[in-house]
Amino acid sequence: MWYPNLVLLEGKGVGKAPAERRHKLGDKSIADVCEALIGAAVHDKGFDMACKVVTSLLDTDQHRIQEWEDYYKLYNIPDYQSAPVTASQIELADQIEKEVGYKFKYPRLLRSAFTHPSYPSSWDNVPCYQRSEFLGDALIDQVCVDHLWKKYPGKDPQWLTEHKVSLPRPNSPLASLRKPEFAEQLC
Repeated sequence: MWYPNLVLLEGKGVGKAPAERRHKLGDKSIADVCEALIGAAVHDKGFDMACKVVTSLLDTDQHRIQEWEDYYKLYNIPDYQSAPVTASQIELADQIEKEVGYKFKYPRLLRSAFTHPSYPSSWDNVPCYQRSEFLGDALIDQVCVDHLWKKYPGKDPQWLTEHKVSLPRPNSPLASLRKPEFAEQLC
């Protein structure tokens, strides 16, 4: 893990040999600085640069990502996703395609997005929507963060955090975007 090499210029270390003037930051401070460096990289040159910064900071063979696309290369498609598709899964994919204007490559993944946790996965042999919900929630957060960051450049971190937290939640305008047809697809 990266650690800044800080030499004290003032305070208790003044007058001591350089090796004795070292200051150790707390783990939380280091984490905050690393996150700020990653944020600065995104702001300056986008996600590809942020990936390079993360790789540089981690300095481990387990993480050698140089651009955002590299994350996709690491993903292994689960067996359920690429398994043969049923007629009902194709029908659902066709209906959703008409609504959102996007053709899903994996109709079983789409079926999973409409499968409630209480629905036995053995019936359709797909997991429930919670894993995809986790990813979608993170992307909604990213969209909100990007919006707040760009629209309010003079606001402090506390204000940004408070407003990020108050954005899309179940009773928000985003929830009202749900189409009744989608609810009918839930089992």
